[in-house]
Amino acid sequence: MTAIRPITVCWGFAVALCLPACLPMRSAQPVVLRDYPEASTQPSEPTAFASLIRAPGERVSLHDPEPKVIARSTPNPAPLPGWPTSAKSPSSTSDPYTALTSTELPTPPKAATPPQSLATLVPTPSVATPPVATQPISTQPLPSSTPSSRPDSPLVAAVRDYVNGQPERAVEHLKALDQPNQELMLQLIPAVVRASQLDLAHASPTEMGVLAEQLREPAEQLAARAPLILDRVCFCRWVKNFGRYEPLPEGHAFHCCSLAELYVEVRNVPSVAVQNPAEGAGYVTKLACTLQVFDASGAVVPLTDRSRNTVPALTETKRDFTRSPIRDYFLLFRFPLPNRPGLYDIAIKVHDPAGGREVTRTITKVRVE
Repeated sequence: MTAIRPITVCWGFAVALCLPACLPMRSAQPVVLRDYPEASTQPSEPTAFASLIRAPGERVSLHDPEPKVIARSTPNPAPLPGWPTSAKSPSSTSDPYTALTSTELPTPPKAATPPQSLATLVPTPSVATPPVATQPISTQPLPSSTPSSRPDSPLVAAVRDYVNGQPERAVEHLKALDQPNQELMLQLIPAVVRASQLDLAHASPTEMGVLAEQLREPAEQLAARAPLILDRVCFCRWVKNFGRYEPLPEGHAFHCCSLAELYVEVRNVPSVAVQNPAEGAGYVTKLACTLQVFDASGAVVPLTDRSRNTVPALTETKRDFTRSPIRDYFLLFRFPLPNRPGLYDIAIKVHDPAGGREVTRTITKVRVE
């Protein structure tokens, strides 16, 4: 082998001092030694000392007859964030920043740990929590909001028994009600149950007639105690009977001292069953009627009755006997109008003496010319 000249060694030493030979490199791989192939035994010319350094951090021995490159860089204990960690072969020298100085296999990279929040890094002072008194859990069922032991109402029990074909038991349940309520329920329950079982859209006339008859009698009983209602009140040219009349147009002007006819329909009139030798069995409708006239100032206008007496109001008691009960009735008031032109109000009142019911109506701005 050719000996290295002293001047060459000094020059190489000076160059080595200028290089960052002792700066540590950050590498994710362990420190390994790199062995380079020996130079040709017969070089054509002397080897330059600077050509032996191929990567930062390498050093050249000065005491060996044949200089060798030794890497002494210290690995970084942990890679910087974002740096890739390569698992290349130890013999690869394509990356000048990766020092492979060992024959050990590279350690596979660990899975990235998700960053922890600052709250998890700060220790939370422990607070002593007082012990909570625990009560034994009861195994008994909770009470129901609608306990099954609650008895049914008399109406519900009666309807259930009637539907199940036990009408005698239904009557026993209804005995808990007052007598008028018992009688009404005994009439309504069969009708309601029958209506629920019928196909009302395709029922025959006979079936509908039976249902209507079942509802007619309780309806009549209730109407006898319902309020009196004045359905129609109008002045007419002539009146023959209930619903048979010719009304005058609204705003009709009457002549002074002319005779006016006022038609009134009353609903829910009394129809009391009677039995007497003269009339026999039937029903009587009795009503007390009153009519008054007021001028524009509200003063009562005197009227002349059938006996040609001057009275403040016309009063009449209507009594009609019928073979069948009635609920609709008509009244006809005939009275002379005032002898002075102006606007007048006509007030009527219908009273039921037997039931104590009463209804009133006022027709305003009746014009007399």
